[in-house]
Amino acid sequence: MMSAQNDNLGNKGNEEKEDRDEQLVSNLNPFGRKNLKNGFPGNSVNNAFTPCLGFFDMKEDKPSRSCCDGVDSILRMTKNSTEYRVATCDCLKTFMANHTRTRFYKINEPCNSLRLGIPDIDPKADCSRIS
Repeated sequence: MMSAQNDNLGNKGNEEKEDRDEQLVSNLNPFGRKNLKNGFPGNSVNNAFTPCLGFFDMKEDKPSRSCCDGVDSILRMTKNSTEYRVATCDCLKTFMANHTRTRFYKINEPCNSLRLGIPDIDPKADCSRIS
């Protein structure tokens, strides 16, 4: 009986450690832990769209080639995966919080690319509804 009780205490300790680890990961990754699933970290979105900030913030008339390359790389990653589109949406909501979203919605035109399949990156958008 004592052994089973000790095992339960050991499991509880492991669960608490996992919770602490998840919190640490969340603190280190501004885009949240859930976006680390299946090798798709939020920093991929950050790296892809950082070259676009001048365009998004209307400091540049057109997006740079590196911006369009980033858009294309995210398109390739999200094309066949709802999970990746949801994760990308969550990342973009954080990434774009302090930037103009108007041009984000039209980035596919100057980059001659397909739409990302993310209808809304408003901070209040529910990304889990993306199909």
